[in-house]
Amino acid sequence: MNAQDVTVKCSRCGGALEFTPDSIFMLCPYCGNVNWSSEDVKTQIFVVRSTPRDRVLDTFWNRMKSDPDMAKLAGELEVVETQGIYVPIYSANIEANATWSGIETRMVGTGKHARIERIHREGDHHETMALAIPARRVAEEFGLEELIEKVRGVTPERVKLDEVNWEEVKLSALSPELSTQDAADKLRDETEDTVRYRIRGRNNLSELTFYSCNSDIKATALTLVPLWVITYRYQGGIYNIAFSGSDLAPLRATEPMFMGQRVMSIAGSAVAVIIGAGILTAFLASSGEIILALIGIACFGGAYYLSSRAISDVRVERWK
Repeated sequence: MNAQDVTVKCSRCGGALEFTPDSIFMLCPYCGNVNWSSEDVKTQIFVVRSTPRDRVLDTFWNRMKSDPDMAKLAGELEVVETQGIYVPIYSANIEANATWSGIETRMVGTGKHARIERIHREGDHHETMALAIPARRVAEEFGLEELIEKVRGVTPERVKLDEVNWEEVKLSALSPELSTQDAADKLRDETEDTVRYRIRGRNNLSELTFYSCNSDIKATALTLVPLWVITYRYQGGIYNIAFSGSDLAPLRATEPMFMGQRVMSIAGSAVAVIIGAGILTAFLASSGEIILALIGIACFGGAYYLSSRAISDVRVERWK
């Protein structure tokens, strides 16, 4: 317990609860009652029902036995911990209306006659999007980023918190640290950043000279979404795999790096270096064909990534 934490009693069962300074509410681990830090921050809470622990473990073993690389090692794996938690996530539907102007940069001509042409462009952008953000100031849970992307794409089936028998759930819940107003501000910021990125990409802009975006948040919901993380051991190394608790979809995994994968990475790195060197040689011989230089640099970047992967003991897989 931190020095700034405050111990209070659950308003329903009297169980001891520890409120951190940033907590919006605490879900009683004994009876499931919501204990708010103040009346001003109350909001409707939804819950996505979780798959039971036994099914999560079955999914883990089935995945390991069906994976071409992991199947031959399944008998040597040892599950160290199976942890399920409810993560608070704010989701919202947002209408964004933006006005912009910017510069599109084009390469005109070839060889010695190549030149960069700057074209002024402007327009309006209208878009309705669904966004999701963690309801915590610091979100470090393994697999959380991928879970948020999943919730952003399709909101799982959910029920109101008071419809859940918390004594049967048997999962702890992380406390939200953002109020609905804090969440709205953060969602607007993310909307502006997302729209700015899409405008630049869709219009091939090298820079924006003017940008204004108005975000209208139509509906905001605070939902407790289940996240399961299984920690396992293989030959002294510790690895993790995260699953969505609602449908057992894999989210993120760290796995051992096998010799065959190292060889493929090294070979890929060598090929990228050879191709990159050839392209840069062609660039020098072409009197400055800039596109060739960019491709060559990209090849060397790919070679660096593959060589770094080859010397790592862990490989990371992500599903979104």
